[in-house]
Amino acid sequence: MQSRWEEAVAVNRAILEDFPSELEACNRLGKALSELGRNQEAKEAFQWALETSPNNSIARKNIERLERLGDAATVPGARG
Repeated sequence: MQSRWEEAVAVNRAILEDFPSELEACNRLGKALSELGRNQEAKEAFQWALETSPNNSIARKNIERLERLGDAATVPGARG
């Protein structure tokens, strides 16, 4: 990982434009957004993954993690 999160956001958004049900891209987008501290957008990406696959444990786990963070400010790249 080279921590090129902005690039990852752009690439995965492009994939989702062509393939809106691409579950892996939804999860990768959520991960990249959360690494950038853009938690609301990350939650939306993971929610999109759950709409595609309601039993997706990765998306569900990440939504729960982001909800625990609440409105707390996050530092991009920080691990929680």
